[in-house]
Order: sequence, then C-alpha cells, then structure tokens
Amino acid sequence: MILPGTFVQPDIEQGLGAGDEHLIFGNNGLFIDLTGVESGTTTYSFADEVATAQLGDNDGELDFADTRTTFPCFAKGTLIETDAGPRPVETLTPGVGVLTADGAVLPIRWVQGRLAEFADTDDRHRPILFSPGSLDSDLPRRPLIVSPQHRIVVRTRCGALVLTPAKALLSRPGVRLMRGLSQTIYYAILLDQHAILLSEGAPTESFYPGPTVLRDLPPLQRATILRLFPALRTNPSGGYGPFALPVLSVTEGRSLPIPARPTPKSASARPGHVGKTIPAWSGAPVARGGDAVSAPPRLAV
Repeated sequence: MILPGTFVQPDIEQGLGAGDEHLIFGNNGLFIDLTGVESGTTTYSFADEVATAQLGDNDGELDFADTRTTFPCFAKGTLIETDAGPRPVETLTPGVGVLTADGAVLPIRWVQGRLAEFADTDDRHRPILFSPGSLDSDLPRRPLIVSPQHRIVVRTRCGALVLTPAKALLSRPGVRLMRGLSQTIYYAILLDQHAILLSEGAPTESFYPGPTVLRDLPPLQRATILRLFPALRTNPSGGYGPFALPVLSVTEGRSLPIPARPTPKSASARPGHVGKTIPAWSGAPVARGGDAVSAPPRLAV
C-alpha cells in the first residue's frame, strides 16, 4: 500500500518513523510515497523525524541510512560485573551500580534491549564471539558476545590502553563471527559518563551516544536519551563528554600486534567491594594521538 503525504503526527500516533512530509509504519506492510524517485530499492531510516540540529532537520529532504546497523551492545546472557556481583545484562535496570575497570561503581542511567536479525548473505552486523582467553590468558572468563561496533580494550605496541571495535580483532585466535545466528538480542548500558565495564571479566566500553548512534536509534529511545542528556540536543558530537580511553578505527585496530598472552594477575577490589577480584590491569600509558602520556587514567584496581 502506498501512502501519499499526510498531516498526522506519526511520532505520537505510531511511535515509529516519520520525516519531513513522509510517513512510514514499520513492519505492517505500509510504505511511503517517494514521488520522483526512480525505480529500485530504497531504504528509509529513523534518522530524520526529530527537529533537532544534526539529528534530523525536517527540511523537506529524505535522509537515507542502513536500518540494519546495530549500535555497540552486549548480547543477551553476557555477565556484567556489578556492585552485587556479576549479573546477566538482560536483568539490569536503571539505578543498578555497575563496577568499572578502575574500581568505581556507577549507576545505570538507561539500559535497552534490541532485537537484531541477520540476512543469510550479509555478515556486516552479525555478533562477534570472543572465546575464553582470547583477550588475555584468562579473559574473557566465558564466551563474550558483542556487536561488531562494540569497543574492546586492547594494548598498542608501546603497551598503551586503547579501545577498538570488536570487528577489528577478528584475525586474532579465538575471535570469530557468529554466522550460524539468524537473530539475537543486543543490550546497551548507558551511564553518566563513558566508562570501561567488566563483561565476562574483560574490559569493554559502556554505551556512547554519539551522533551516528543517535541517528540510528528508534525515536522513542533517542528521545529518552536526549531527556537524560539534554546537552546532546545542541552538541551531538561532544555533549555526552569524552571517551574513557583513546579510540582506534577498525583499520588502526587491525594493525595492532597480536600480543603474547601474559600470566594473569589479580587484585582485591577496593574497600566496599569485599570479596571481589577483578583483573589487575597494569595502568600502562594511554595513547593519545599515537603518543604515550604520563599520568593516564588507570585501569588497575
């Protein structure tokens, strides 16, 4: 069924996508009128329905994107370290305190699950599995499954700690694409600041709501994040704050050496975390712009 331009308020009435003079109704067989577009396949994203600078401008122009893109997330079942011990990500709720790699406890501000489905011929968005010991001699402790864009803490040649997307590490032993899955549920964990979480014991990032990710979110989820962090409305690129560690691109991550697996060390947690043991990362210099700096953020606990 083809719908011409309408005058309804689709964000309110449908809770899905609308943009400029266009209307889309999700998965119930309805489509929009793309008058003047040549024949072919066209995909419309949820990116242009909010009249917020750089997040959708309602300017009468359609914006297009790949709606199958998945934002950085943990797969259902991933154990996340909290102040009460490890918990499956799907059981976490706002207000729960998660333990960061530097020993701090930060409350969850927003957590969201999202069903992701994968076409048989398209591997771009399939989850990536890190086998036990593939990141360090004993990390992750259990299989860790994340979306391809989820950033993992690794070391550079000079030993600096950086973040790189999971898909950049596919050439490493014990890391593989999960081609056998047709779907999974991804969960994002948003904190007051970007932080390094412990997922299956391994250091990985919390959700970072940058401009590209915000554009790909469904409108209701995006609106929630904008209410929690209103600075993102006027400053999508920097309104949330800095990254917890320097970030490498996929190409840069692929160029990193595959390190020998050292003998692991452990350290008791700080007071207030009695009985917990988490990895004792050495607190090596953090790379910034390819250089090492003194007095970096410490990951050691």
